[in-house]
Amino acid sequence: MSTHEEITGETKFQPILDDKSISQPAKVNKVVFCTGQVWLDVNERREKLGIKDEIAIIRVEQLAPLDYNSIIKVLKKYEDAELYWLQEEHINQGAWGYIQPRLNIMLSKLNSKKKIACVARAASSASATGIMRQHEYEKEKLMHVLFDLKHDDVLITPSHQ
Repeated sequence: MSTHEEITGETKFQPILDDKSISQPAKVNKVVFCTGQVWLDVNERREKLGIKDEIAIIRVEQLAPLDYNSIIKVLKKYEDAELYWLQEEHINQGAWGYIQPRLNIMLSKLNSKKKIACVARAASSASATGIMRQHEYEKEKLMHVLFDLKHDDVLITPSHQ
């Protein structure tokens, strides 16, 4: 969450928000890019698990036009970490189709052989289950996959695709 100081006075919109809680970027082994509400869920889970220094959560506040320079700074800062895109939406409905090729282009410009993987719900024609308990269950499965607690029915794209 933004502090009062961050949203008052002479401030400006930031399309990409790096993880301010990371004090030693070299210790980060996983970088998670995400948008919207799911950032709160990931941050809360990371704190609950006590792994704040191991996972950087990058908030993409504006998808288009994408701020390439800010993302490249983040990629350079965490150059040894695995990269993930997390979305609460189904793989065929969220921003993954838009963001994946752009992030891979940025990685290739940095001469990196890394690719970004996506953690998302499996493809579906419906945008929501319509049942809150099912929605919460599916969200919990995403957190399990992201934090290596594993779940066999959540989609994670291979990072080499």
